Amino acid sequence: MMYNLDSFEEQFYRNFRNTLGSGVDLQTFFHHGNIEIFETILQRIKGRFGMYVIAPIPDPRSKELLESIPRQKFLMFDRYEALEGEFNHITQEFEQSSYKVFSELAKEIKLFDEIIFYHSPTHLIRKRLFRHSANS
Repeated sequence: MMYNLDSFEEQFYRNFRNTLGSGVDLQTFFHHGNIEIFETILQRIKGRFGMYVIAPIPDPRSKELLESIPRQKFLMFDRYEALEGEFNHITQEFEQSSYKVFSELAKEIKLFDEIIFYHSPTHLIRKRLFRHSANS
C-alpha cells in the first residue's frame, strides 16, 4: 500500500518487483495520504496476503491500524511510524539528511534574502518558494 507513484515509491516498487521474481503475485493499492482510504484498504485486505508492504500515513490512527498486522507479515517502507516491538522497515530519514544538505549549501543559501518553506502536516504536499537577492 503506497501513497502514490512518486519517484521514490516508483523506484522502490520496481526494485521490489524485480527482486520478488515473476512467481509472486503482487497487488498494489494507493491511499494518497488519506487515512479513511488507508483504513478501508487495510480492512479489505487484512488476512488475504502472506506479506503486507505499507507506506504509513503520519496520522494518529495509522499506528493503531498498523499494530493489527502480524509482525512477521509486515514491512514498513517510505516514512517511519514508531510501533511497539520489532518490525522490518525500509524508511527514509529526513532530519539528519536535510541538515547535512542545508549545511553543505549554506554558502549558496546565504545568497537569498528570503527562503520560505511551507509544510502542512495534514497534507503530503510541500511547497518551496525561493526569492533570489537582487544584490547578488
